[in-house]
Amino acid sequence: MLIKKNILLNVLIILLCLNIFNFIKFANAESEKQEEKQEEKQEEKQEEKEIKPLVSIIIPSYNSGEYLDRCIEHALNQTLKNVEVIVINDNSSDNTEVVLAKYTNDKRFKYVSIHPNHGASMGRNMGMDLATGEFIGFIDSDDYVDYEFFEFLYKLSEDKDIVIGMFVNSTNDSNKYFKHPKWERYGCVGDTIWRKSFIDEHNLRFNTTLKTAEDLDFRGRVYALKPRRIDAPDEGIYYYYKRREGSLMNYSSSFIDGMTNGANKSEFVSSSEHRNVDFIFFKMKIRQYLKHIIIALVVILLIILLIYCCCRHKTKNFVKSNDNEKNELLNDEDEDDIDDDINIDNEVDEIEIVNDINENEDNKNIKIEIIE
Repeated sequence: MLIKKNILLNVLIILLCLNIFNFIKFANAESEKQEEKQEEKQEEKQEEKEIKPLVSIIIPSYNSGEYLDRCIEHALNQTLKNVEVIVINDNSSDNTEVVLAKYTNDKRFKYVSIHPNHGASMGRNMGMDLATGEFIGFIDSDDYVDYEFFEFLYKLSEDKDIVIGMFVNSTNDSNKYFKHPKWERYGCVGDTIWRKSFIDEHNLRFNTTLKTAEDLDFRGRVYALKPRRIDAPDEGIYYYYKRREGSLMNYSSSFIDGMTNGANKSEFVSSSEHRNVDFIFFKMKIRQYLKHIIIALVVILLIILLIYCCCRHKTKNFVKSNDNEKNELLNDEDEDDIDDDINIDNEVDEIEIVNDINENEDNKNIKIEIIE
């Protein structure tokens, strides 16, 4: 009986061990499955990260077919390959559609045509809604960037909401580019990349009611939120900007007054990063005043030149008139002198004739006397 009990106990122990072994095996299998799932998720996340664009480049375009090809080519051929390029064709009537059709086979490229024309601000806002990149960049269609531009800025973007680069500019009728003073960067958004999550979190978009200086307004509202930012060093990698109507250099005095006295300024000043904003607007106003002074001086110089030309013309006419009168007087005197000379000559001739007659008569008298 004791032996049977021992055998039964051993069997129970063996069964218990088998159950424990199976449980451990099952637990290990489940653990391995969980690890595999986690690895798969990490791989998926990594793939998503690799597929997700690092920078979405937004290009609003309106009748810029002449420059658009260059702009897109520089955007797609960035050394930072993981980018997407979004062009918003704002009801262009030139060859813009023809240019855009050249790039439709590139998976990184997309474009949207809108009707009727809505302006650059609306185009940028649409591009921001479509963007899937970690950061957003802007290029105006008649501008372009160096091929290394976005890689250069992205390398500085860790733990930053915005990274500010450098840009140079030219006038509309020139291909020579010049560096902007640092304070003028506020009037251009193209030299900066903006973290999309920060933009979306604060629902930041361009003000479509503004006719000019929408770049400055947008940057001011962003800075008012005190973003984490960094200024990129000047390493010769630029955004090439064509100065146009609406640029910082062309703001009207009334707009600057509104910025320096209105709500926009209070938002801008609230950023601790820009305590010198008053100085910035002071410089803007000084530039406007200098512009008006130069125009006034040019007008005054033109008036002086006009008066000088008129006076000179009148003086020439006066001198010419006097010369004519003098010549007439001289001609009259010459005619009188000639008449006097003729009269004198006639008188001399008459005297000579009389003398000849007298001599002849004397000779006759002499002959008569001799004969007698």
